[in-house]
Amino acid sequence: LWRVGEGGAAPVAGPDGTPVRLPSAGVVGLADAGGKIWLALQRGGVLELDPASGRTLAIRHDAADPAGLPDDVVFAIRRDRAGLVWLGTRKGLARHDPANRTFTSIRHSPLRTTGLAGADPMAVEALPDGRVLVGYLSGGIDVLAPGGGVARRLKPGEGGLPDGAILDFEPAGDAVYMAHQHGLARLDLAAGTAAAVALPGTDRLVHSVLSWQGRLWVGARAGLLVAEPGGAEARPFRCADGASPAAGLNSMALRPGPDGRLWIGTPAGVARLDPGTCALETLAHDPKDPASLPPGLVSTIHFDGAGRPWVGTMGGGIAVGGPGGGTRFTTVGPAAGLPSGNVGLLLGDGAGAVWASTADGIARVSPDLAVQAFGGPDGVSVPAYWVRSGAVTPSGGLLFGGGGGLTAVDPGA
Repeated sequence: LWRVGEGGAAPVAGPDGTPVRLPSAGVVGLADAGGKIWLALQRGGVLELDPASGRTLAIRHDAADPAGLPDDVVFAIRRDRAGLVWLGTRKGLARHDPANRTFTSIRHSPLRTTGLAGADPMAVEALPDGRVLVGYLSGGIDVLAPGGGVARRLKPGEGGLPDGAILDFEPAGDAVYMAHQHGLARLDLAAGTAAAVALPGTDRLVHSVLSWQGRLWVGARAGLLVAEPGGAEARPFRCADGASPAAGLNSMALRPGPDGRLWIGTPAGVARLDPGTCALETLAHDPKDPASLPPGLVSTIHFDGAGRPWVGTMGGGIAVGGPGGGTRFTTVGPAAGLPSGNVGLLLGDGAGAVWASTADGIARVSPDLAVQAFGGPDGVSVPAYWVRSGAVTPSGGLLFGGGGGLTAVDPGA
């Protein structure tokens, strides 16, 4: 590959200083793809070149990626006046929008050994050092490196790692706690091992775990539990008088509120627990009160910068309360532009907007509750998202886990 200018022609150098060499497949055309150069190869898909660094990236057909290149046999490439890049392949026409930098897909493919280990990332946690933990429905964990790629793969059944679905992560001190289908475990990332935390009773399913007020709060199907960081067991939450107000409360989502209470998402609504007084208040749907919560299981709870609670439900959309943890709600659902009433996770960005993963794409909800929906044509190739699967990265990016992989969102792009 050569660069031609007023001073003549010179070979394009890669990062190591050596000339960039093209594959043996014939080059049928070139196009500017948003500052990158795309070279269409007759029998090799597309080769993307970064002119500034000389780095190249092969873009090939992957049968596991419905939003990918239709075929590796490419006959033509053109960029239109709107900046869209069009590719004519043996199996149809493909279109790429280089200006779409908001969404990036990190997908699982059985054809690639370097991608995600599983197709269903149920739990995602961004660590302060930039690493990302991904836990799967089929078990196992990927540790993603800050610059991309899998830094470590922990397989179920090895090093004490449990079999079954991984449902949540929570960093606490020098360890990461992991909620899973069969209980709770303390994960040692350096050693690649997991140690079980003992739970009471026979129902061991744990939905979520939260480090708050110097304790671990464990949201289990059998009720709300607490544990000491580093402790070997979790016990039912009890008041000073021995009462256990959250016994039997299916505690699916945990979030500390600005009112000093623990907000607990349940199949029937929200329970607010005051750890000091042990008072437990229930918020539920009331068909006679339009300012109550909408019907449906509560899947996720988020508080914005003003302390407004955002409550995501399965079937009822999003309920947004007043500042400071107010409990009079405005419902944002499909009628307001939400792509689905089934909400998986709510995450805030640095500009005050809240992003929602749903059963039919992703939505951005502004502070004034205006909704902007995103789907396949916008670069969101994961069609539906798992409940409570996602995280905010140290740089302010958002990650959502769904069927087929992860969607990375750059809110400022």
